Amino acid sequence: SKQITDQLDPARAGAFHAMLDLAGPPPNVGDALPPFWHYAYFWESLRPAELGRDGHPRTGDFIPNLGLPRRMWAGGDLQFDAPLIIAGQGTALLEFKRQTPHLDAVVVPVGGGGLLAGSCLVRDRVLVYGAEPEGASDAARSFATGERVLAHTPDTICDGLQTTLGVLNFEIIKRRTTDILTASDADTIFAMQLIWQFTKQWVEPSSAVALAVVMRNRSVFLGQKVGIILTGGNVDLDRLRPLLLASQQIEHEIALLVDYKSG
Repeated sequence: SKQITDQLDPARAGAFHAMLDLAGPPPNVGDALPPFWHYAYFWESLRPAELGRDGHPRTGDFIPNLGLPRRMWAGGDLQFDAPLIIAGQGTALLEFKRQTPHLDAVVVPVGGGGLLAGSCLVRDRVLVYGAEPEGASDAARSFATGERVLAHTPDTICDGLQTTLGVLNFEIIKRRTTDILTASDADTIFAMQLIWQFTKQWVEPSSAVALAVVMRNRSVFLGQKVGIILTGGNVDLDRLRPLLLASQQIEHEIALLVDYKSG
């Protein structure tokens, strides 16, 4: 793995080392390669001259000796399931921890799982929770059963979280995630409008679900210093407008939150 980390900045190199630590010892010659080690062996087989400026290999269409498509390195059709993508997304939590010392927990939206897996790699003592809409709860079900859900029919406004977990991501998530919690679309709409109103951040439902999960599971997080990673602002107002709450409804929901805290 040294040739990998020589090409990366220190933060991503640390995340990638954590990924390989999860893989365990290298397999014996002739054994089937677990997913983590496909990538490690690929990199070790390359010479520095075979790496492009972006750190990606440029050695043809197939990984030497393994017959694996080159595009697997960058995730192919599953960009969220590539090692460098996973490691890179984990740097969001690294930055968060540097800016906000003594975090007890962090809540991360989960779709394909790249951000959640990357966060798990660098969590140290921080508890990492995934946040998912009820109508696309494949990650929560996968985590609960230990078996990755391969297909489902999502029904949620969180259109950025409708895909199933990637293979590498699930291997990390099932070992290092504290839990994956869900929230309804109604919870998520309220959370999104709270963020709009109080932070002036234009976030999408797929991002606001993280706050919705915290509010819905308040007993889990009471007394803790909790961080929430907000992930995007792709808002389709034409689709969301009929679902938005009136100001009186928002004030009523806020009052319920205050009553819960004071109680």
